Amino acid sequence: MPIVRSSLQNDQILHTRCENVLTDEDLITYYRDFFADGLQEKYFLELIDGSRITEFAITQFSQIKLKDIVEDFFGKLTQDIQYLSSEGADPTKIEENYSRILTNTFCNPQVANLLGLKKNQKISSPPKDRITVVNVLKFYLEALMSRKVAMFSDLEPVFEVFIQWEQARRHLGYPIAVFRDISSASVWLLC
Repeated sequence: MPIVRSSLQNDQILHTRCENVLTDEDLITYYRDFFADGLQEKYFLELIDGSRITEFAITQFSQIKLKDIVEDFFGKLTQDIQYLSSEGADPTKIEENYSRILTNTFCNPQVANLLGLKKNQKISSPPKDRITVVNVLKFYLEALMSRKVAMFSDLEPVFEVFIQWEQARRHLGYPIAVFRDISSASVWLLC
């Protein structure tokens, strides 16, 4: 697999390491799985390592498709929040889409406060009232929008492609920055 996942800094950072030949299919599959596996719920910081890429076989198609995947995800979340904000909306209709968020293993302090639980108390079942579900999903959307992505490579052709991606992906709503080394990228992510 040309894209490998691991975690750094006590599971705070998703380290996405790209190796060898990187194709459109690799990139699209990786990020489609990223959202399908719920990794966006766990990792708000991502470090993309391009220092081992030997060849880019990526076209503009993958940038457009990746943009579509991200916009579809955020669009659906925003739509569901709007739906639930209306009187008479049934939270159980969208519960399946967000089961990992609404019943994650332990809740962080903000979600605990919204649910009336103690910090790190286990969430046993999704909240049933519409307003609480809306508040949890709004918190989640805000947390996603604070996501940061740092890309780095000391290889000039890879660095140049990363710069193009940085410029093309600015519309996503969260910061993306490109660096030549892992140290600078890591410092930026953690600050």
